[in-house]
Amino acid sequence: MVVVLATSAAEGHYALRSGQSDIARKELIQLMNDPQTSPPEQLHLRLERAHSLRSAGRFEAARQEYAALAASDEASGPLKSYARLLIAHTFVAEKNYPAARESFRQLLATPDLPLSHAMEAAEMLREVDRLPAGLPPRDPAWSRVSLPHGGAGVPASPLTLFVSPHGEDSNPGTAQRPLATFAGAQKALRALKARGALPAGGVTVTFRGGEYRLTETVKLTAEDSGTPHAPIIYRAAPGETVRFTGGVRLRHFAPVQDAAVLARLPQEARGKVVQVNLREQGVSDFGKLHPHGFGFSPNPVTEVFFNGQAMHLARYPNEGWMQTGKIVAEKTTAGGFAFEYADDRPARWAQAKDVWLYGYWRYLWADSGIPVATIDPATRCIQTAAQPSYGAQSGMPYFAYNLLEELDAPGEWYLDRASGMLYLYPPSDVATATVEISVLSTPLVQMDGVSHVTLQGLTFELGRGDGIVINGGERCLLAGCTVRKIGGTAVIINGGSHHGVFGCDLYTLGRGGTSVQGGDRRT
Repeated sequence: MVVVLATSAAEGHYALRSGQSDIARKELIQLMNDPQTSPPEQLHLRLERAHSLRSAGRFEAARQEYAALAASDEASGPLKSYARLLIAHTFVAEKNYPAARESFRQLLATPDLPLSHAMEAAEMLREVDRLPAGLPPRDPAWSRVSLPHGGAGVPASPLTLFVSPHGEDSNPGTAQRPLATFAGAQKALRALKARGALPAGGVTVTFRGGEYRLTETVKLTAEDSGTPHAPIIYRAAPGETVRFTGGVRLRHFAPVQDAAVLARLPQEARGKVVQVNLREQGVSDFGKLHPHGFGFSPNPVTEVFFNGQAMHLARYPNEGWMQTGKIVAEKTTAGGFAFEYADDRPARWAQAKDVWLYGYWRYLWADSGIPVATIDPATRCIQTAAQPSYGAQSGMPYFAYNLLEELDAPGEWYLDRASGMLYLYPPSDVATATVEISVLSTPLVQMDGVSHVTLQGLTFELGRGDGIVINGGERCLLAGCTVRKIGGTAVIINGGSHHGVFGCDLYTLGRGGTSVQGGDRRT
């Protein structure tokens, strides 16, 4: 009998999904009248029958079925409130908005109403107030950040501090004698607050166009907060581009002439790869490669950009994957695992000291990049120096990267961290290109416990880690900003309340756009 019930139910569900409401109802009624159908199954079938009636446009009949469910002694509290919620939706479907409004209101007055049902009923009440006027059901303003400044009770900023790449932090911050850095403006604002409250309307810090190099994170704390009636705005001068960069532009590339390096390069790349000494460019922190992917914590990553596009570490194969062979050891003394390889290519990597593998080692949803401990061409065996989250098995896809020996395609690069020499296969003429490397490993901006501060129209770029991190506080706003060319997430908001990201461009990111955590389902 169980098999018959399951088959009939499946036929009824299929008919309902296919739009065959009459067939669906017949199947469901037959099951409901069967004495072998249990009470919980009866409730489920009655719900399905009500759905089929609603799908057919028979709203009054559907309401009767939903009402029977709501009145059933066998039904649970959540099922009863769900049935009542669906009754209200049938009124919306037939455009009986007064009845829908009354149904939603009665439902909201029910004690112990499940939170999800209460939230939906409240949202639908707002929608049915708009529908009779021919408006779309949702007002986009309901879920958009409201710009807090210039509103009722907040006059325009009476005080403006100016910052310029050509200024001095010893200056007073006037248009004629501007400050030079974000830190200089922060210090000036703290001194202003130490002398008394901020003026009504707050303070605007206007940055003149140009590049501002960040060698450390801009850190704002509660001491740097504004107030509801005296907010602080950091903005770009109208019509000017302001860039805060955690990286360096690289110049003076030269052809590779070192015979030992040329011997390691693929023959087809010799004469096409160029090099630059990072130490001579003022870069002494070369960063490190870390295990990454599923099961590993995010870490800063050094990146190279060519005319704004991210280049990639030299890899093999350039496209597609190799496959792991036999697993020789699931755990090794080096802390990883060992497997056989079929391709002859790894024999070329004998001199490489920092080889990495990226792959899906056991499951195709769990990726990771892990370092190589040894490569033995005699036994055709690779040992890794770290374990992926779920171990490894044969026949899984992977590729090798961070190899000077595989720098053979436009857009690839390799950094020799011992010498500080960066090698690049440029996609086009390097002499006319803008080539940049990310350097700052910590966030470009971090705001801890900060309130009533706006960043407006500013560009933040070239960080190895995250872009802008907001922890706690309230009513901080990023408006019309650009965050790009960073190795982590553009904007992270952890806790606090009423923060906003409004009209920003977030792109060329290593990990993500926005990450927002905090609050609860009501707030």
